[in-house]
Amino acid sequence: MAKPKLEIFQETSPSGNTYLIYRYFDDKNDNYEYQTYKLVQSKSVAREFGISDKIDGRKSTLNSREMCNLLIEEIEKK
Repeated sequence: MAKPKLEIFQETSPSGNTYLIYRYFDDKNDNYEYQTYKLVQSKSVAREFGISDKIDGRKSTLNSREMCNLLIEEIEKK
């Protein structure tokens, strides 16, 4: 069976941070390369890009899915 070119691992550190670790095989250099991503709260990321959790006329605040939908809509407009 062929070895996959990309593997994705998820691990939580002893301090409680969760990471996605991408390991992929680089044919040109004949070795593995790595990219590591720290998982963070979606709402804080949406806020960083200027997405508000409030909409005029709505009593409740937006949840993270709604905020991320608005963020993706803004990205797709670019």
